[in-house]
Order: sequence, then structure tokens, then C-alpha cells
Amino acid sequence: MIGSMARDEAREAGRELLREALKKEIRARIGDRIDAVAKIVAEDIVKDVDTNLEIEARIRERTGPGTDLEEQIAQAFAPKKTTPARRAAKKTRKKAKKKSRRTR
Repeated sequence: MIGSMARDEAREAGRELLREALKKEIRARIGDRIDAVAKIVAEDIVKDVDTNLEIEARIRERTGPGTDLEEQIAQAFAPKKTTPARRAAKKTRKKAKKKSRRTR
């Protein structure tokens, strides 16, 4: 078992050494072009992030405080608040129900 583990580690070390040598060779030959491409891609990503942040800010401005979509959904499922008019209507229905029971 130890011999097998040692062989696996030796293979992995060989791969790492080869990878490092390849990176060094590639960097020496075309490193400046790789750096230029990396700069172009990084700039594009930064522009995307800036644009997304601007869009999110505009959405927040449009919706304003307290109008978050999740908050609106939670309010839609919240128990209804009883208003004085609702309480009065409920009382009237109860009285009518009692009265109809007495007259039967």
C-alpha cells in the first residue's frame, strides 16, 4: 500500500514539475500576448460589473424603499388586518345569523 501511494505521489510530483516547466516556457515565448489578452478580458469584466451595478441602482431608485418584491409577496400572504368596517360587517352578519336561528 505504501509503495502504491509513493508511486502516485511521484507521478503527481512529475506532473507538477512538467506543468511548471511548461508554464515557464509559454510565459517566455508569448507572455506579453497572454498579458494583453488578460488585460482585455479583465477590462470587459469590469465594464460588465459596472453596468450591472448601475442597473441595480436604477431598479432600486424605481422601486423605492419598502417595495422590495419579496416584501410585497410576504404582504400578499400575510393575514388580513381587520378594519373597523370589517369588524362592523362581521358583527352584522353574526346578528343576522342569530336572528335567523331564532325565527326557525
